[in-house]
Amino acid sequence: MTRLLGPGDLAAVGRLSLSEAWEVPVWLVVSACAGVVEELAFRGLLQRQIAYLSGATWIGVVAQAVLFGAAHLYQGPVLAAQIAVFGLLFGIVAALRGSLVPGMVAHGLEDALAAFVDLG
Repeated sequence: MTRLLGPGDLAAVGRLSLSEAWEVPVWLVVSACAGVVEELAFRGLLQRQIAYLSGATWIGVVAQAVLFGAAHLYQGPVLAAQIAVFGLLFGIVAALRGSLVPGMVAHGLEDALAAFVDLG
């Protein structure tokens, strides 16, 4: 995604960099919670409700991805677009697998690892 859309404004993410050892386990717990909660909210609730109301699974998948990206606009438009693509992928997996667990695990790991990637 970075090659396609560019690196975006990483200032919001950079503020989250870990500087103390005690922050690592806290970050891992926060990442796991974010993965579970965001998957429940966007793929579990929104995607399924929109699909039900529209009568089309694909509308639910696309709509929740757009809303997921919009919810991350505080990170800038480029990163929000990248996050929307991740939301689309997580939505497709949830729809095909009929389970939120794979997305929860992938989402939590992606969030957790983001703190350990060099943003420079």
